[in-house]
Amino acid sequence: MNWKEQRELRQTQIKALEDERKDLAKIGWKSMGKVEKEELYTKINFDWDNMQRFIRDRIPSKEGYVALEIENYCVEKARKLK
Repeated sequence: MNWKEQRELRQTQIKALEDERKDLAKIGWKSMGKVEKEELYTKINFDWDNMQRFIRDRIPSKEGYVALEIENYCVEKARKLK
């Protein structure tokens, strides 16, 4: 197998893992109630406000950080449900 085929194989594997992660995040998000979602937003905003400045400077935006943390939480929740 040459390097182009290996690269394509890795890219398809990564795409499959990303799709699986998105599906898990959707399942986790749908299983959460309104109160739990609000508590999650509050916790993430609290974490952002208390994060050290040099770490915050490395993260591109607060919106990106919030989206990533919500996705991570939803994926973990969906894995616990299964």
